Amino acid sequence: MRADSPQARAVPASARRRRSLRGLNLRERAARAGKRVRKPPPSEDAEAGPKAPSRSRPRAPEREEAETPDTPERRLRLAVERFNESDQVRVVAGLTRSLGKPQAAVRELSDDPPRLEVTVAWDLSWYRWEVGLNGEDAPRRVGKGAEVEELAAEEIDWNTTVDDEGRLRWRKGS
Repeated sequence: MRADSPQARAVPASARRRRSLRGLNLRERAARAGKRVRKPPPSEDAEAGPKAPSRSRPRAPEREEAETPDTPERRLRLAVERFNESDQVRVVAGLTRSLGKPQAAVRELSDDPPRLEVTVAWDLSWYRWEVGLNGEDAPRRVGKGAEVEELAAEEIDWNTTVDDEGRLRWRKGS
């Protein structure tokens, strides 16, 4: 539909901007066939007045800077949790779709400040991230390589699994 066509002029400009191209095409086809067309839901910008409270589960409060866990296993579990909350999960998921199932390891780097290292490796590539435990920024990538043999022996203690969505899962008893 052209912007200067009679059909386009019949639709208010504000409504045209809110609709997707696919939605416009479906509505146009339905109109030609003589079918009723559902109106799109109003956009949040168009709503006036206060928003009704959501009935879904309340969001978890933002993580405050908490005391560092006292045991190595708890620190490793917290590092896995922080990694899973980050955007790096998407990176791992994409690589998993391309390269297959990876192996993963989480290990401590230092106690003060508490920092841990997450290494995820495939046959053809590996990535390494550093995770801080005292409220620092999101995990950051600190290494990348082409061969698993490039990694030191202590870095390949595969104590974590990776699911298809790129999330790490701590292995009990590792």
